Amino acid sequence: HSNQSLTPFELYSGHKPSVKHLKAFGSTAYAGVPKQLRKKFDMRAKKGIMVGYALKTRGYRIWLPNERKIVETINVSFDEDNMLEPNSSGAVLDPNKRTINVSSNSEFDTESEEESEHLSIPRTPKSQSSEQERASNNSKTSEKVIWERKAVPRKDRSRTDIYYYIQGSKDRFHCYKDIEEYCKKHNLEYDKALFNFSGKDKYSRIVTMEEANQSD
Repeated sequence: HSNQSLTPFELYSGHKPSVKHLKAFGSTAYAGVPKQLRKKFDMRAKKGIMVGYALKTRGYRIWLPNERKIVETINVSFDEDNMLEPNSSGAVLDPNKRTINVSSNSEFDTESEEESEHLSIPRTPKSQSSEQERASNNSKTSEKVIWERKAVPRKDRSRTDIYYYIQGSKDRFHCYKDIEEYCKKHNLEYDKALFNFSGKDKYSRIVTMEEANQSD
C-alpha cells in the first residue's frame, strides 16, 4: 500500500507531524510574565530551566530556581545552546511547591502566542556577552522605591517580627538576604544600613531610598 510509509497522524489529519515544538530538557528558558501578574518593577520574563511539557495545556514546564516553583506556559523563548548548570548546593525541586499554570491567552504586550513559540535569541560569545552585561548594568540607573517597615507583635507577645514592604506591593521581606536579592534582581540600589530587623525597635514607618542616599 502507498500509505504504509505514512504515520498514523498523517493518515488521520493529512498533514505531516511537526517537531518544532520539541526542546532540549535542561535548556535555558525565559518564561513571559502576564501583565496582570506583573508588579511595577517586575521583569517581563523570568529565567528558568525547561524540565518538561505542560500536563494540562499546550506549552512547557519551566522551573524557576529563584522562586523554587514550576510554571506551565506557552509564552516561552529558549536558549538551547546555554544549558544551566545544576545548583552546587545540591538543592532539588521542592515536591511541596504547587505548579502554577499560566493561561496561554494571558494578555502580554509582546508577541502573540504563536510568535512567542518561535522567538529566537541572538547568540553571542560568552566573553562578549559578559562584557555587554556588565556595561548594561553600569549604564542602568537605580529605580527609586519607597520601603515601609512594619513591626508585628506575635499573639503570645513572646517577640516582635519585623517585615519590610515596598509601597504598592504585597511582597514582604523578613531578612537582609531577601531584600538584597530582590534589589539585585530589579536593579535597585541596596543599602543595608537602611534596614533594621531588630525586634527591640518596635516602630513602623516609611523610609525612602533617597533619604538613605542623603544620609551617606
